[in-house]
Amino acid sequence: NVNLALDKINTHLNGHTESVKPYLNIVKENLDRINNLTNQFIESTSYRELHFKKLEAGLFLKDTMAQAEINFGVQISDSTVLQPCYINADEPKLRQALMNIIQNSAEALPNTDKKI
Repeated sequence: NVNLALDKINTHLNGHTESVKPYLNIVKENLDRINNLTNQFIESTSYRELHFKKLEAGLFLKDTMAQAEINFGVQISDSTVLQPCYINADEPKLRQALMNIIQNSAEALPNTDKKI
């Protein structure tokens, strides 16, 4: 495990870490992110039976966008569907796919503009 190697480096520095501590923190944060992405990739490629259910698309989208605004600190403009539209979908998988798209969009935005 790379995190264990980083801990070992910390141990071997024996108190001489003040000058390199900011760099070790950056490495640790990036290792955590890589580990998280790897786990997400492995999970996304594993076979799981889909559980379809009837969803009202407009309500599902509004709920997902509201959660994304909180999670990613963005403002999402939407066009309201006037009449109900139903879809059959695996709700958690579809929600995760939409959250990934919104997160990618948010990360691609300039820091000054957080509107999607």
